[in-house]
Amino acid sequence: MSEGLDQARRAALGDRSPRARGREKDAEALHWVYRWGWSTPVVTDSFASPNRRGVARRLVGRGLLKEMRTWRSDQWTPRSILMLTPAGEQAVEDNLDEQERINYRRPRRVPGNLQHDVMAQTLTVRALNDPESPITDYLTPREMKGHAPGKKAPDVIHLDDEGWRLFVEVELTGKHGPRLHEFMGHLLEALESINGPDAVAIRSPSRRLLERYRDALKTGSSLQGWRRDERRRQVRKKHLDRLVPDWALSRIHLKEIAP
Repeated sequence: MSEGLDQARRAALGDRSPRARGREKDAEALHWVYRWGWSTPVVTDSFASPNRRGVARRLVGRGLLKEMRTWRSDQWTPRSILMLTPAGEQAVEDNLDEQERINYRRPRRVPGNLQHDVMAQTLTVRALNDPESPITDYLTPREMKGHAPGKKAPDVIHLDDEGWRLFVEVELTGKHGPRLHEFMGHLLEALESINGPDAVAIRSPSRRLLERYRDALKTGSSLQGWRRDERRRQVRKKHLDRLVPDWALSRIHLKEIAP
């Protein structure tokens, strides 16, 4: 091992032994999967041990995580996903206060929104690992009750130490017509609400989608009012029509993402 790598490793360990740090990484990985419901080996390792892989595999071997194969693999579709076993769930909850516990439900099959959720998890890990990012914590959809005002909860909420909140939306196929107007209207309503976010991030692998969304958010653009009825059908609500305010693109950030 080079002297530089050896110094970096000693700095990361501090006064802890390698075995103690290994236990911390295991606990962090299990808690990550607990909060999301499931994750992937790559994402879990990137969160718990950014500079060294193998944590997820070790936890599968110990019977604390279970691996489920997916139907295919591409840039955003992993070969497998991870979930907690009953023993893994117990290991997490043994270290949580009652109010920190959530109703953990392990998936019975590969989630249908697999690519979408892998993107949301990957964006979160990248923000947490980026030394220039202010993000220090996050809320998954399972943890958002009371934290996401408005009609639509975001895909993940990113937080900093000062209480600043960023609602993150992952868009794959994009929205058009009434669905796009409804989506943008909900984002603006959330930003205007008392308990709303400080900003919204829309992330997508499609540059064309982001350009269309950016056009829809130009100052003075007209947004039609749409709402869902009891059958989840979209109904036109003209009294909810509005113009895009001049601050929209300063608080709604659009950016392309890559694997």
